Amino acid sequence: MEILKDTSFSHVRGFNYFPSNITFLRDVTEMYDENIWKRELSYAKNLGANTLRVWFDIDSHMRDEKRFIEIFGKIVEQTKQAGMKIMPVLYAMCR
Repeated sequence: MEILKDTSFSHVRGFNYFPSNITFLRDVTEMYDENIWKRELSYAKNLGANTLRVWFDIDSHMRDEKRFIEIFGKIVEQTKQAGMKIMPVLYAMCR
């Protein structure tokens, strides 16, 4: 067994997050619900998470860039208010 030498990210505790009201990746912004995010971010925080990776669909951005940026900003701010960090990933389905 080898001991981890670089512990610079050992404090990161988190997971991929998809809100419970979505079925498809594009729905992260299309079906954004502030109350669901608030409730589920508090669950994550109570379970010891401090970081979330959230996947965003590029098609949502291409369909309505202004709305996408608005919702993206709300998600980032809401995550920050919950005392957590976010790792956003812009997903393009391997195009």
